[in-house]
Amino acid sequence: AITQELIPHLEKTFRLAAQPSARIVEGASTGGWEALALQLHYPDFFGGAWVFNPDPIDFTRYALSDVYKDENFFSTEVTPWVSAERSMLRNREGQVTWTARQVAQFEAVLGTKGRSNYQLDIWQATHGPVGADGYPALLFDKKTGVIDRKVADYMRERGFDLTEYTRRNWATLGPKLSGKLHFFSGEQDEFFLNLGVYKFEEMLAQMDNPRADASFAYGRPKKGHNWHLTDFAQMVRDMAAHVASSAAPSVPSVPVDASPAVLAQRQLAAYNARDLEAFLAVYSDDVEIHAFPGRLLYKGKDRMRERYAKLFAESPRLHCELVHRTVHGNVVIDQERVTGVRGDGVIEASAVYTIAGGRIARVDFVQ
Repeated sequence: AITQELIPHLEKTFRLAAQPSARIVEGASTGGWEALALQLHYPDFFGGAWVFNPDPIDFTRYALSDVYKDENFFSTEVTPWVSAERSMLRNREGQVTWTARQVAQFEAVLGTKGRSNYQLDIWQATHGPVGADGYPALLFDKKTGVIDRKVADYMRERGFDLTEYTRRNWATLGPKLSGKLHFFSGEQDEFFLNLGVYKFEEMLAQMDNPRADASFAYGRPKKGHNWHLTDFAQMVRDMAAHVASSAAPSVPSVPVDASPAVLAQRQLAAYNARDLEAFLAVYSDDVEIHAFPGRLLYKGKDRMRERYAKLFAESPRLHCELVHRTVHGNVVIDQERVTGVRGDGVIEASAVYTIAGGRIARVDFVQ
């Protein structure tokens, strides 16, 4: 309904660009899982996903349970004689406030047959099969915590475990996801949802042919379930820059003398593509490159062309990850992590881009 009815209707009714590059999905918590699922299952339809603190995207971290290997959702064996209760909810200093057993008991009071409309029941109703009685088949027994492996296997086989789905289909998905996935998670997520994001990042790090190109930002220290890297206004600016940098030729493109954020994003996208001409296009002819605080390294686009042509040629795996961006008027400050520099080199730095006359006129690198 969303991809075949709602969005096409909106694009016909309003002045919208009916192109994948203009369709961005964003969500947090349950919406975060949904945003990622939409981008993965419809990679040709959507142009990017901003995924905040998502519900479990790796079912080896379904809260604190590995539903494929663990026998019990409520407890874990410490020794043959000792078991420990699994946590389900904590505060930002790590204090357990609810165990998995307590959440299940609470849901059982609210409604039978998975109808509590609370956390675990929502997940199971979404991910699991329909039982013989017409209600959701539960992943685990509400009284004992014993996991139903058939339900777990159903969830995995039908692509609800998004890490496993991506791994299994990477040959097809990989080329379609380059630069589209952006993850944000607090390291002290109250529901332990950061663990699934870590697992997704670990999976992508193992992918080759093609190499994964996704960004991950983690809130530290003590950032919880509602953490965002920036405010919503900056998030929308980042999305706009992403749309502008990936727009198809048939979509009216934003002129080069557009907003500072768009210019910064365009040069970043061209840098990661090692597209020298596109990279240089947003710089002024007499651009100045400085090392903070004000030491001139070189001046002019011709010098820049020489340096970056050599860098791009010697660094086939070159990639710049945007860790954080701040915009102040005509100045853009990017915190960056660059990998693949002439082999395995890694550079962490901040770049301060000053815009003048619709071009980047000055760059100050802070290391």
